[in-house]
Amino acid sequence: MAQLASEHEAVIQENEMLKQELNAAREELQNLHRHQEESEVKLKTDVKVLVKEVKLLRNSQTELKQELSKVMKQKLEAEVLFLFREINVAFFVLYIQYQAAYIWVSSAHS
Repeated sequence: MAQLASEHEAVIQENEMLKQELNAAREELQNLHRHQEESEVKLKTDVKVLVKEVKLLRNSQTELKQELSKVMKQKLEAEVLFLFREINVAFFVLYIQYQAAYIWVSSAHS
């Protein structure tokens, strides 16, 4: 009878140990599940932020391309004006030289 009581006590202790291990495993599983949910929420938030940033960058890229196009057009216009002025100066110099030569030739013949 003492042996039966001892075996019974051993089974009860083993049962208690198994219950504690089961509770610890359940608690660990709950912690892992909670951590997974938190990670999923954070991931969704990060994705939303990244989507907004990508949209912002795309809009900025479009605006920068438009601004670059405008600046390049202005630069081209400025270069054309500069060349036009250079050509005008060159023609003016030629005209003055022509007039001077004409006057010189006229005065040489008189």
